[in-house]
Amino acid sequence: MEFLKNHYEKVLLGVVLLGLAIAVALLPMKVQSGGTEPPVPPPPKTLASINLSTNDAVLQKLDDFPAYVLSGDHNLFNPVVWKRRPDGTLLKLDENSIGPRALKIEKIIPLYTILSYDNASGTGYVIGFTQQTNRNFNLRAKRSIFAESNEKTDFGTILQASNSGDNAGDKPAQLRIQLRDGGGDITVTRGTPYKRLDGYAADLRYDPANLVFRDKRIGDALVFEGDTNNIVDVGSNYVVLSESSGKRTTIKYRGTP
Repeated sequence: MEFLKNHYEKVLLGVVLLGLAIAVALLPMKVQSGGTEPPVPPPPKTLASINLSTNDAVLQKLDDFPAYVLSGDHNLFNPVVWKRRPDGTLLKLDENSIGPRALKIEKIIPLYTILSYDNASGTGYVIGFTQQTNRNFNLRAKRSIFAESNEKTDFGTILQASNSGDNAGDKPAQLRIQLRDGGGDITVTRGTPYKRLDGYAADLRYDPANLVFRDKRIGDALVFEGDTNNIVDVGSNYVVLSESSGKRTTIKYRGTP
């Protein structure tokens, strides 16, 4: 008993170690008795599909987000400037109320080349010649030009004079003329002038300065707001201006040509 009192700890430890050794020895047999195949895990749960259409719509809006416009009619970054007219009224200064865009077309004027067979005199013929597109103002109105056959004139050359059908008589009823400007050959009869559209002129007004521009054509200059605006084109319903900076502005005609 004395031995147990002195060495009981060792005896207890030995008993525990013996138990562990027996457990280790029996473990392989326990595994073999339980089978060799591992247990089959349960099938995973199928997740229901999630409707992401609203999220896609939000992302689409981000892709189509409008660009920032820092110019134009809004006044966030563009303070409005007002100008007092001589009559006391206020004028809002923007690109539509001042400068080329503020021009208004009052009228579009068609410009023609007209030749008329007015008379026959002696060995020649009297031709009425109107050239409304001429840059020389004094040469735009009708002029009476006497010309003989094959004589070169301002309008061209009379190639042939002849009568036709019921118009037989002493004076030729019609003239065949070769135009000087390269327009080819034409036939002019008495009482039926030849008329060809060659371009347009325009009457314009500039209300901010109470200016009116009459009978303006390609090449003419309009001076307003301290700048020179050259007319580079005139059509049946528009006028194109070129500022001194080279910027071009098209003014539309709202009336009937």
